Amino acid sequence: MASTQQAAPPTPDVMSVTDVAKYLLVSSSTIRNLIRRKTIPVAKVGIQWRFRRSTIDAWMQRDTNKRRSKPSRHSVKDSSKSNSRN
Repeated sequence: MASTQQAAPPTPDVMSVTDVAKYLLVSSSTIRNLIRRKTIPVAKVGIQWRFRRSTIDAWMQRDTNKRRSKPSRHSVKDSSKSNSRN
């Protein structure tokens, strides 16, 4: 018996703005904003932006690790500061 469920098409190794937006589940305008702010690793080929899937994966991993290693502003109280006013 053959399964009626089909696998999702593979993500290409080199992606366009639209491909990356779909891959990251965000809008194309979000990707363009990240490009404009020089936040996301990208290469320009002619007049089009191109992204390597492996580079996007590594960028996401680095960003996730940075967020995990940053202490919350509210996680540690500075006992040297007093709330009383003199």
